[in-house]
Amino acid sequence: MNGRLSVDSFYVIGHGHRVCQDYACHGNVTWVKEDGEEVSYWCAVLSDGCSSSPHSDIGARLLSHSFLQAVSEEGMSKETGYLALWTAHDVRKELGLPESALDATLLAVVTDGETVWGVCHGDGLVCMDTHRNLVSYPSGAPMYLNYRTNQVREMRFREEFGVCKEERSWWSPGVHPSPVVLNPASLYSEKVPTVIGTHIFAVISDGITSFSIQNEPVQTIQAAERLLAFKTYNGEFVTRRAMRFLQDTAKDGWKHFDDLSMAVLAIQVES
Repeated sequence: MNGRLSVDSFYVIGHGHRVCQDYACHGNVTWVKEDGEEVSYWCAVLSDGCSSSPHSDIGARLLSHSFLQAVSEEGMSKETGYLALWTAHDVRKELGLPESALDATLLAVVTDGETVWGVCHGDGLVCMDTHRNLVSYPSGAPMYLNYRTNQVREMRFREEFGVCKEERSWWSPGVHPSPVVLNPASLYSEKVPTVIGTHIFAVISDGITSFSIQNEPVQTIQAAERLLAFKTYNGEFVTRRAMRFLQDTAKDGWKHFDDLSMAVLAIQVES
């Protein structure tokens, strides 16, 4: 990769919550292949615990760190999320937590310097450079990875809510909306950009859809583009941007009911 990479993450409790069930983390891990070759991955991960499932705040943390471990053990693939879930279940059992503690979304952006992957198990916003992908469930109830480990729970979910999910996309900065896609894939990928400039790959929890002004909803596109308006990319650049965003929007009368988290890879391509 010809350039510089920055990674950071942030999470904050929503006004309607007593416990923050969002979590975000980031890190650099190394996968050693069977032939001894080492592959370095930069990962930015978040998880949003289900508000009605006890201890899902802990589950969100377990899933996020288990994802980093899964990448270090097996590399990056469409199965990485499931490997993270199984690892998290092992720890969950040791702690004596209920199975439902892992009812949580799992979103991530990962790069090995050649490819960038976006992972979305559940709902939230996946930003692949200028392409924003907002994944949601019309029922309001996301299909968590955790449901797939229990046939009874998965069957009940399907019977009550179905499994349809939607992807609403737009291109930034021009903001050109794309047609709605039903049941999109859970894994996005593209080559690391070569065009000179800064390219943002990010995941944001569905808390970005919970902003309002005097009980009137703020358009998600408006909230997301404002949050993603980075000015610098050094150190805790995501934390700085998120705190400034929250301060500025509070002055404008914005409130977010739900927890909010984001995790970002910034790739600065140089000449």
